[in-house]
This record gives sequence, C-alpha cells and structure tokens, in this order.
Amino acid sequence: MNILINLFGVDVRNKQAFTLIPETLPLREVVKVVDAQEPGFFQKFLHHDLSPVEGTIVLLNGRNIVSLANWDTPIREGDEISFMVLVAGG
Repeated sequence: MNILINLFGVDVRNKQAFTLIPETLPLREVVKVVDAQEPGFFQKFLHHDLSPVEGTIVLLNGRNIVSLANWDTPIREGDEISFMVLVAGG
C-alpha cells in the first residue's frame, strides 16, 4: 500500500511517500513500521507510547483521528496522514 505522511511544525516540513505491506494496517502499526524504517521520524510529534507531543494533532485525509477510531483507524491505499503542531500568533 502506498501512503503519504506529512509533518508540519515550527521548524519541520516534510512530505514523504511510503510503501507498506500488507494492504491495510491500523494507524498504530503504520507509525511503528515507519518509525522502524526511519528511526526518529516522528520524534517531534509523538512520544514512544504514541501519545502526541503537546499541541500535536494527527489527521487522516484531513480528519482528526480522534473523531475516527483514533490509533485503531484503518489505513488504506492512497491515504494521507498529517502530523501538525498547532501554532497561534498574531
């Protein structure tokens, strides 16, 4: 399965494609597989227990995973996962 992962933060901007097997995995497993392939990839966004770093939200195709099945949300071919740090300013 081919997916796209976006990282958006104060000092981070990354958009990277990944190919994973099998065809459907829960989000928690996708994060573990990607982190095994690229250690530290999520370090500015997630703690080791998958809890988000303060101010981080995780979106799947533009929807907050909290409104879906959270870390158990199934990820499928072509999905786009975004990790964002919310920033306010003026």
